[in-house]
Amino acid sequence: MEPIISYLQDLEVILPVHYWENEFQNDWKNGKQPNRHFLNFLKEYHPQIGQKVLDIGSGDGRHLLLMAQLGYQCTGVELTESGIKTTTGKLQNYGLSAELVQTSFHNLPFEDASFHSIVSTQALHYNNWAGAKISFQEATRVLQPGGLFFFRARSDKGHWRSTDQQIPDEKGITRIETRGPEGFIVMVHDYTLEELQELAQENKLNIIDQPIDDDADGKPGQWNVVFQKK
Repeated sequence: MEPIISYLQDLEVILPVHYWENEFQNDWKNGKQPNRHFLNFLKEYHPQIGQKVLDIGSGDGRHLLLMAQLGYQCTGVELTESGIKTTTGKLQNYGLSAELVQTSFHNLPFEDASFHSIVSTQALHYNNWAGAKISFQEATRVLQPGGLFFFRARSDKGHWRSTDQQIPDEKGITRIETRGPEGFIVMVHDYTLEELQELAQENKLNIIDQPIDDDADGKPGQWNVVFQKK
């Protein structure tokens, strides 16, 4: 079935820069603590993470700053100018350094095998299925063999808003969310476990341990997965 909104023709809907600029300008999630599954990843896999870490969708730096404090050589990719500016200010306030690049996660401007590990929290679900496949291809391309990839993104067991509208896509559940009084349109893809397994197989990734579907307080809605490149 052909998707109503195609990946190439309507990239602005898949990655609505104006929406995220507005969110960061209004201190979206400012001060929120790093996700506990991300913290568990850092603790459990610390010996394997390596030095050079890429944060895909670094936002306001919530997870990147912690990694920089822990001594990792961090690079953050972020779609918005506001997110880059906010993270830059926080890094300066704490006397930390990191490379920040304003770009889409569909086109990472790095050489193959540039990073020892990758993290991405609540970013790669802003996609349709075609975009999700490209995102995983790009992430795997810049990851070194044996490198780890911590992935947190929407699951198919998550909460729907009353205004959400599912749209046809090549695979799985892709929907349009209408957010805020301004009526911003945001596209979201809810991953199934089978889709994650398919993406892993296509990109020569192993899934380490059992993926955890936990949004908050044990309620499903967000996958927490650790991949390792073969």
